[in-house]
Amino acid sequence: PPKHPSSVGRDSALRSLRQSLRQSGTSSGGVEPVLAHLRKAKDAEQAGDLLSAAAALQAALALQPNHKDIQAQYERVSHAVSRNLADNYEKQARYEEKQGKWGAAALSWERVSEGRPEDAEAARGAAEALLKATGDMRKAERFAQRAVDIAPSDVANVVVLGRVLLAAGLRVRAKRELEKAVKLDPQNEMIKHLLREAR
Repeated sequence: PPKHPSSVGRDSALRSLRQSLRQSGTSSGGVEPVLAHLRKAKDAEQAGDLLSAAAALQAALALQPNHKDIQAQYERVSHAVSRNLADNYEKQARYEEKQGKWGAAALSWERVSEGRPEDAEAARGAAEALLKATGDMRKAERFAQRAVDIAPSDVANVVVLGRVLLAAGLRVRAKRELEKAVKLDPQNEMIKHLLREAR
């Protein structure tokens, strides 16, 4: 029977990896276990089991830690795992917020932000939860800054950064951020109140 196109691609990828492993001076005895892990990773990924794929690639990397192709595959798959898990962590974070469990919510939002580094709402969620939990303000500042970097014209991000800086006692920087927030939303009384606090 004709081979499935993706399995043809997989076979040629394995062949080229076998070649590059041999060229990098790995003995053929050392090549086969690595290839077995890579085959397992490909099969798991095709079956939609990203956790097993990541584990198999990690095992291949343990045998060939400096192999660029394997490193790239591992990074790609583990990033996909983080993205998938981010959705579950977001549900968890929202539930924990409703329960007023701010420390747990902060941890869940951090995980969402790791899985979706371009998501300003996740970064802001982590910063807000850390603020309410009176957690690590340096970490809260990093997340609030990330939210502002992603979406600088979203007033909610700028306000959270201002609030975190105020809570950390960094009044001059807080004032600067809150002045930006007032420009974005001139009618907002809460921002004006925070700005008075910063002065």
